[in-house]
Amino acid sequence: MKYWHKRVTLDHEITMDDEGNEEIVAVLVAEDGDTYLLGDFIRSDGGRYDAVMGVSNTSAIGLILGADNDTGIIQAFG
Repeated sequence: MKYWHKRVTLDHEITMDDEGNEEIVAVLVAEDGDTYLLGDFIRSDGGRYDAVMGVSNTSAIGLILGADNDTGIIQAFG
């Protein structure tokens, strides 16, 4: 069952680690302003989604990348 979907754009954020070093983190920015860390998604080799992120033991968020690999759609399902 699909609960919702959002268009996303791949972007990056610069964060600081505990030692003060800069890290570049890839994020997905949704059209409503929500952000999701790309590193939280696990690559999928087959099926409908290019990557999946677990939310609970009964639901997840799937990522479908666009042809340009800079845009896509995320869908919550369970």
